[in-house]
Amino acid sequence: MARFILDHVDDGAAHRFPFAYLSFDRQELRIDQPLTLLADAADQLAALFPKVAAGAVALGHAARASVAAADASRLAPHASKSGRTVRYQDTAADEEVLLVRYAGLVEAAVGDRDHPHVWVLDTFEVAQRQSPNDVDTLWAFLDRFQDQCPRLRVMCVWARADGRT
Repeated sequence: MARFILDHVDDGAAHRFPFAYLSFDRQELRIDQPLTLLADAADQLAALFPKVAAGAVALGHAARASVAAADASRLAPHASKSGRTVRYQDTAADEEVLLVRYAGLVEAAVGDRDHPHVWVLDTFEVAQRQSPNDVDTLWAFLDRFQDQCPRLRVMCVWARADGRT
């Protein structure tokens, strides 16, 4: 899979398609806050497609700010006992706007070419172990994302107990 993606990056702009490699080995990517994935994907989009870099970087900052605000509200004294509910409600409003913006950046990056938009979610077993109840939150986010980016293709990679993927 890595060889396929790298071949398309190295093959020049005509064959380049937007993709994001997102590894849950990195602590900043949180299954309970899918906007962390969107922020990282925006950074990668900026690196792949310089013509949308400014917009992608701004979107990444906005997504991170939304997550930080939700986390702060969860820790505030007036937050409900169900911090998960507060976190999700605080980011859900931003999420739709950010998904629409991200979809526009992808469209601007590839133009009218019919390229896929690929997200590789690596070490997914780590996310499942850390937050098994939030897997549904991620799936719901990806469903909404698919509505905005119909060419989105998500690949989940799990390592087996014997270390193979």
